[in-house]
Amino acid sequence: MISMTFNGIRKPFVTVLEKKRPYWAPLNRNIHTTRSGHTRLLSTEKEVLMIPVTLFIDGNSKEDLLNKAEEVAGWLITKEAEKLTFDDQPNRHFMAALDGGVDEDEIVSFSR
Repeated sequence: MISMTFNGIRKPFVTVLEKKRPYWAPLNRNIHTTRSGHTRLLSTEKEVLMIPVTLFIDGNSKEDLLNKAEEVAGWLITKEAEKLTFDDQPNRHFMAALDGGVDEDEIVSFSR
């Protein structure tokens, strides 16, 4: 099982169950087509790389799990992007920020 380090911190009760890490960020190509039908690449913009991650938060009871989920929120919700490293690629890191929300119904058994 792998975990992660975010903002220099690891949580021993958090395991990464699944992550969908694309090879590169999506690209937006700006192409100009002339009236004669010729095309030319004007520029390329790199979009934000989204890495969906499913976390397993180990808890002894529902109350313990809810407390740990709040601790995880305090850990992952930051004002700025912070360094994120996954155990399976310790030499690569991302500057990451949490985006989206959590379905409270899922916290009973796991959180995404």
